[in-house]
Amino acid sequence: MPVELGTLQDHTSFVGEGVVAPGTTLMFCNGINNPTVEDAKTCARVVSAAFSGRRVEIFHNPTSWGNVIDSDLRELDAQWDLAELFAQAIQQQIQTQRGGGIEDRDIRILVFVHSHGARVVKDAIEELSEEDQRCLHIYGFGGAQMLPREAGAVVENYVHDGDSISSGGNIITSRRNEESLEALNAAEQIHKGMADGKTFDATLFDMAWRDLFIHLSPLMSGGDGDKQRRYELIIEQHNQEALTTDPFFIQQVSKYTDLFQRYAIAILPGTPFVEPEFTPMKRHSSRGEFFGNLPGNLFSMLGNTAVGIGAMARHGLDNHNFESYSPMVTQIAMRYVCSCKTNNRPSSATSRSCETPSSEGLKHWNLRGALYAPLGTMKREAAAER
Repeated sequence: MPVELGTLQDHTSFVGEGVVAPGTTLMFCNGINNPTVEDAKTCARVVSAAFSGRRVEIFHNPTSWGNVIDSDLRELDAQWDLAELFAQAIQQQIQTQRGGGIEDRDIRILVFVHSHGARVVKDAIEELSEEDQRCLHIYGFGGAQMLPREAGAVVENYVHDGDSISSGGNIITSRRNEESLEALNAAEQIHKGMADGKTFDATLFDMAWRDLFIHLSPLMSGGDGDKQRRYELIIEQHNQEALTTDPFFIQQVSKYTDLFQRYAIAILPGTPFVEPEFTPMKRHSSRGEFFGNLPGNLFSMLGNTAVGIGAMARHGLDNHNFESYSPMVTQIAMRYVCSCKTNNRPSSATSRSCETPSSEGLKHWNLRGALYAPLGTMKREAAAER
């Protein structure tokens, strides 16, 4: 059943009081499963608290899980109507600032969105003029869709390491925007590579190298003679020059570079996964004893499976709840409260404005020391088995 929509007034409310500064407005749009405006207020208060209790304009997103997975055309139309209402809410705030004599260059509409709210604001932006978009400073948290830099004057995406709900949301929305999922996956790989002590560029080259290995793999080549020749040179003979001049490798380096130019994504440390307590399995001295206690064994296995799934679900929720992003919201608030420049990039290296890696950088990246060395790994595993 399509999400139920009312008038713009039905979707708007506020928390807090006072303004951050002339020309600055705070807005918030919630994620799914917040059926009432009062539910959205709980999350909006996180933003208000970060700005010392200032007023936050709320746009309530009533979407449920059922609405998200519904592919009915009526639901798709309802989601566009919801985005149009949000666009109207944003336009009202901009017009209010203009009506108060604030010039466009001094208008800053800070839009904080959580989870599915990122998809709503992405669609809403398409209804705005370029002049209105330049007034927006958009911050996405655990977004079901990554927001590109061109969506506003400032656009930053924050995702916790371990926020599986954000990852799942990007998989769902990839039906409409596959690039968003690619950008998030790339940012997560960069985060892991740098956590292992690699530089940004080296990790990016490793990603392109992994893609090339799969692309040239005998299982994927289908008897293509050119791929077989490149596989021998690059994978088997470790020919560095053949790698750095390979058209597919260059294409992948360019692809990842373009993604980081288009998207500012910071992967934040999340809450660690806590191993649950599983029911110990009873030891059996014989196969007959095991099958004799088969009902009990199956019950234990099913119970442990349920415990494991529950622990993973809680871990994902802990890293997805908007309240868990409050430290980052506070850091963002300090840029404005302290009258700092507001065109900062996220602190994560994944969001830096990338230039295409130079040939010098490629020269210093060593094929033999790559993060992912499939050939060497397979040889070590084979030797261990022997």
